[in-house]
Amino acid sequence: MKKVRCRSGWGLWLVLWLSGCATSAAHRRVAGEVDALTARPDFHGVVLVAAGRGQAPYLRAHGMANAEAGVAATAATRYQIGSVSKWLTSIVVLRLVERGTLGLDTPIGQWLPFLPEQTRERVLLRHLLSNTSGIPNGVMEAYKKDRSMALRQMSAAEAALTYGSGALQSVPGTTWEYSLTNWVLVRALIEQANGKSFEQTVDEELLRPLNLRDTGLPAGSFADVPGAAMGYTALQPVPQRKLEPVPAYAAASGTFYSTAEDLRRVAEAIDGGGFLSADSVRELSTVTVPEARYALGGRVETVLLGGRNREVAWETGQLGAFKSVVAHVPGGGATVVILNNTDLPQSELGAAAQRLLQAIEPR
Repeated sequence: MKKVRCRSGWGLWLVLWLSGCATSAAHRRVAGEVDALTARPDFHGVVLVAAGRGQAPYLRAHGMANAEAGVAATAATRYQIGSVSKWLTSIVVLRLVERGTLGLDTPIGQWLPFLPEQTRERVLLRHLLSNTSGIPNGVMEAYKKDRSMALRQMSAAEAALTYGSGALQSVPGTTWEYSLTNWVLVRALIEQANGKSFEQTVDEELLRPLNLRDTGLPAGSFADVPGAAMGYTALQPVPQRKLEPVPAYAAASGTFYSTAEDLRRVAEAIDGGGFLSADSVRELSTVTVPEARYALGGRVETVLLGGRNREVAWETGQLGAFKSVVAHVPGGGATVVILNNTDLPQSELGAAAQRLLQAIEPR
């Protein structure tokens, strides 16, 4: 299809997937939805909308990345992405499954033999990735008693033993619980199976192959990452920061940072881009928990697009004041990424992402 390049009033180059900047109904709809979102006083961040694979995106950065320093948000600003980290971790796991290093249906005791007998023999790796392990959420139980434990340094294996040793609460695979502890165990078993740190494995299996230069795991405080946005509960009358410390052993669950363009690149790479095998893509996108629409490390939502219901890969995250949504229509379809650092309610961010998808393919 013909691509048309035009200069927008916001100072960004927009490459549209339909001909005619002035007459494109899709462009007007997308621009209108982005206008509505960025007009909100509680939205600062980045919005990316791409009509399909290989299409240059409509991208707008709005507001402040660092209010105290007077740094505006840009396309290159790095945001914490919260539980979208689980999706990235699951992709890394599937790469290791393809190599034969891990097995989705292998009991986790193969890599974590120090766990209680029932846990190591009955819980499979896929149960951790789908949050259906039945293992008590020992991390959050400890955090509720003592919030300072988030600052405690320990290895992933030590954390797995400390927080993952409670007696099973349900038969693995039967009950869904959004549990941080599952992901502490995922990090530990990746390190045990691969013989490398989680960070090194992520770099080798995800970041370098996809050239994700603005995605990573902070070595210390996220505030020290070059180009990082700060999180805020409010900017007026004075900025009020909200940064939530997360221990390194929980990295697989929620400590990745990224940019809108990097996240779009990941979504397209796993959707027919050859980065994962067809079997791995199927595993990543098959809902195992219907009531939660949860697959492995993320959700699959049903959205009315172009007059029919479509399944959409739907990744969401929140950490402190950072909120994020990555929505991608399989089969080379549209991608929407919204990154926010001012505590916009997650439900409203999700609704905005759905409206943007529907702006491309009207109901």
